Amino acid sequence: MIINFCIRLIIGMFFMSLGACHRSEVTTASIKLQFPKSLAATAVVNPLYSPTSSGFAGTYPINCYVAMVSGPELEMQKNVCERKNDTTIVPRKVGVWSGGLSEGQTLNLDIPAGSDRTVMIGGFYAQNGSCVDFNKNNTGEGLSRFYFLGEVNQVNLSSDQSAEINVPISFDSNNWLDQCRGTDLNFSVSSDGCPLGVSCIKTINIVSATYGQNCGQQDNRTLWLGDLCNGKVSCESCPLDIGDPAGGCGKDYVIKYTCGTTVNTYIGAPEAGFSKHLISCP
Repeated sequence: MIINFCIRLIIGMFFMSLGACHRSEVTTASIKLQFPKSLAATAVVNPLYSPTSSGFAGTYPINCYVAMVSGPELEMQKNVCERKNDTTIVPRKVGVWSGGLSEGQTLNLDIPAGSDRTVMIGGFYAQNGSCVDFNKNNTGEGLSRFYFLGEVNQVNLSSDQSAEINVPISFDSNNWLDQCRGTDLNFSVSSDGCPLGVSCIKTINIVSATYGQNCGQQDNRTLWLGDLCNGKVSCESCPLDIGDPAGGCGKDYVIKYTCGTTVNTYIGAPEAGFSKHLISCP
């Protein structure tokens, strides 16, 4: 009787230990990310890595990155990146992250294996020496506001899997955050486009330009005007200099451009090709 009881006790303890080991097991996978180099706004590049100008063309390009991964588990949502005092911007939950990462760098990041992962990329303009591990530099000094650049959703990763993730990167001057907080990701940065602690001169960045929008044309002077004006404080142009896109129609000249974070619209009246047009940043 005693021997049988001891045998049953040992067997029970053995299976309990197996169950305990199973519950504490954490399986991991690895993802590989490649960060682009900073590019002039007019550069011709692989569309996967489109130019990521911060809105300060040629002067303050995005050159520092952060990789973030979230998932449905609470552990994969333990941090949040958001725009302070603005509920119209969707906060981003973050479980595993790495940053700051220099332009052109390749990152191999270990994350918990599982389904429905979201891989996200954000970026900053960083002054020399400011793009360092955010665990070591959480003051935000020398960093511009945090621009959200892209994400890939519904990534499923099995245990020990290694996957290269291509995150399409694009820039939207309105898609920015200025605070991350949580268990292990805490930093605040400038809420302006200029790096924290830096006085920036605001310069022109062409968003779009059309000669003859009222004649059915669209976006036919953007690249030309960007080459001519980006990075300048003021710029004069004549849209007829590179041809007439709609003969016989009196064409207007519509320019959208930013000065820092401010979006401006300039409208030249029909027959705009017969005069010069001045845009500037105050």
